[in-house]
Amino acid sequence: MGKVVSFIMLLLLLSCNSWEDEWAVNEIVGIEIPACGGSESVSVDGGGDWSLDCVVETAMGNSVVGDVYAFDGAYYNKVDGVKVPLALYGLGKLTAGNDKWGLGIERRTADKFTFTFLRNFRDYANMLKVVLSDKGRSKTVLLTQQSGGGFTLKDISYSNGCDSVFWDDTLPQTVEYDKVTTMVLFPFSSVKAFASFSSGDYGAFSWMGDDVAVKVPNGVLADGTPYFMQGDEVVYGDGRVVSDDLGGVSRDVTFIRENSIGRVTYCFSIEYRKIVVPYTIVVSSVASGDQYECHGMFERTVPTGRYKYVEVFD
Repeated sequence: MGKVVSFIMLLLLLSCNSWEDEWAVNEIVGIEIPACGGSESVSVDGGGDWSLDCVVETAMGNSVVGDVYAFDGAYYNKVDGVKVPLALYGLGKLTAGNDKWGLGIERRTADKFTFTFLRNFRDYANMLKVVLSDKGRSKTVLLTQQSGGGFTLKDISYSNGCDSVFWDDTLPQTVEYDKVTTMVLFPFSSVKAFASFSSGDYGAFSWMGDDVAVKVPNGVLADGTPYFMQGDEVVYGDGRVVSDDLGGVSRDVTFIRENSIGRVTYCFSIEYRKIVVPYTIVVSSVASGDQYECHGMFERTVPTGRYKYVEVFD
């Protein structure tokens, strides 16, 4: 369970237009949640009109963005299809950062806000500031989640996948010549290979500090066809990695053509093979040794070695 520490600062405001004193209350509430995750609640005056105005990073002051859901007494309904700076007016909930924060804020009743963190996979603490307000009164909630202490890669494995083949154009290559000659071009000179990991699981990428190289998959496709991916390792991370390793296809492949006087542009199309493979990654806590699984998809796109061309003469 986290620890809640609350102290109240009362600021007396002198009104110039009234004999009555007006009081504004700024209450600062500190909440600490362990690295393994947990929830804590902050009570507010149920008779008031409290709202959650913003959630910001304590260190940088950047607004935290996420999803907003309104509560109708029975169900949560998403307010907008895009992620927005977090704010809540009325009953509902907020979620932020499937991978970065693992934060949830819920208000099912008028008198309470509940703050939840999932496990912190990172090696530093999560620190956020939440501002609640009601007609001149405010509560500042300082959220701190302890550092996860660091995680290391234990294993990565792949399941049977599927593949597809497609064609894509390269940059045109233009050659000028003033006598009969033999033209030598390199269809794969500008070709790249691509790899990417993607996952919707919380913590799938946030456990990493530096780049982590993982083995590439070998196995069979869904139809039983075996496949082998050239190269021993690929960098694990969220997003696409561009590589000059063409999976066994040489950039020195030449296209030779006998031409007469003139100027010609060669437009090459390259055939690619894309393999999509489910993967499971296991990471281990440096502090406790506890292990956690995350699942996702690995994609690898490489040329097959086949090409075709179109000649355009000036």
